[in-house]
Amino acid sequence: MKWTILNTLICPQSGIAFSAISSLRFLKFIMWYEADVI
Repeated sequence: MKWTILNTLICPQSGIAFSAISSLRFLKFIMWYEADVI
C-alpha cells in the first residue's frame, strides 16, 4: 500500500512529530511519533 505524507509538524525541543498521511483508497491518518533530535 502506498502512503503519501500530506503535512508534518515537529517540536524541536521534545522531538515529538505529527504527520498527516493518506493512502490511495482515501484513508487518512494522523501519526504521532518521537523523532530523533540531532
